[in-house]
Amino acid sequence: MEVSIRKGKYQNSWKPLKGKVLLYIDKAAPKPKYGDVLLIRGGFRAVEPPQNPAQFDYKWFLAQKGIYHQQYLKATDFILTERSQTHWLKKWAYAVSEWSDSALRRLVKSDREYTVAKAMVLGLRDEMDNDLVQAYSAAGAVHVLSVSGFHIAIFMGILTFLLGFFRKSKHGKWLYLSLTFATMWFYALLTGLSAPVIRSALMFSLFLLAKPLGRKKVMLQTRYLARLYCCWSLTHC
Repeated sequence: MEVSIRKGKYQNSWKPLKGKVLLYIDKAAPKPKYGDVLLIRGGFRAVEPPQNPAQFDYKWFLAQKGIYHQQYLKATDFILTERSQTHWLKKWAYAVSEWSDSALRRLVKSDREYTVAKAMVLGLRDEMDNDLVQAYSAAGAVHVLSVSGFHIAIFMGILTFLLGFFRKSKHGKWLYLSLTFATMWFYALLTGLSAPVIRSALMFSLFLLAKPLGRKKVMLQTRYLARLYCCWSLTHC
């Protein structure tokens, strides 16, 4: 998980710090929630560059997100101290995502199938073991484990097939749009409002509104506007 640094102890005094760090937390440790403040023992280590030719540059990848350090934490390496101020929309989205995760856990009993279903439906891979991820990577199908525009497109196709008959009546098109928007954005909440899902949901929302408003459908411009708004919203939330 990504965390923001608030303070660090240097020469027996706490100094204000600013930045982001990638944490790997042991599964036996208590799982922090959005808004928790952690007191961590020890220092962070810099992300290492690739060691082999033509290897994926994970250091550069994280640097694009403003992350230059990482740390592995056991249960004895940190404590939860308090809960800071949180953004209400993110807090609500994470709560809905946790509820959907628990509902999926009750439906899928096998641990292995549950982790795959959780990744494919909710976009959460925190409980998948490395061997399983590597197996999907070797098969060239690791992209199905991340909820993205491809998943939203399939979801929209199913909604259009089930609710398309509403568009045949004069006022039914607005009912169709309302039901489609409500279902699509509720699914975005289930995934915790991740950036790819927000961008895809917004793109399809603009695309669906084009016909009732008498606008021309231009997919490239719609994607561009969705990306711009998604970047702005993630920066200001």
